[in-house]
Amino acid sequence: MPLSVHQLLSATNHDDVYRVDEVELNIVKIVGILSNAQEHTTNFTFLINDGSGAIECKLWIEKDASGMSKIAGLRNGLLARVIGNIREYDNKIHLSVYDAQPVQDWNELTYHILDVTHTHLLNTKGPLQVNLRNFLPFFPFFLTFYDW
Repeated sequence: MPLSVHQLLSATNHDDVYRVDEVELNIVKIVGILSNAQEHTTNFTFLINDGSGAIECKLWIEKDASGMSKIAGLRNGLLARVIGNIREYDNKIHLSVYDAQPVQDWNELTYHILDVTHTHLLNTKGPLQVNLRNFLPFFPFFLTFYDW
């Protein structure tokens, strides 16, 4: 589920189930600027800031089949896409990261913001109810395709 950091930090927790807009959180996606990157022997910790807030993220280091680490290319000041699961440790929320990748195109940030907005509206207001008859003055060619 695409989220902003603010939505993630304000998620409600009931019986270790986190919810945003009354929807249970499983896997979340955040796009933001990576900062405070620290590599340890077993994990890579960093903050991700999307303008609405910052959240601590932890990525467990594993080498893939080619011997490359998941953290290759991640550095401070980089726009990154982070996919993970919300966790709580010592009464502090953080993101347990499954995948973190540098973003190559800044249009992905715009798309992510629109996706967050769309998902929020869909979860709070429901799907858009459209009546095609309201659009007939603007699109008269509908009359040729549909029998009204």
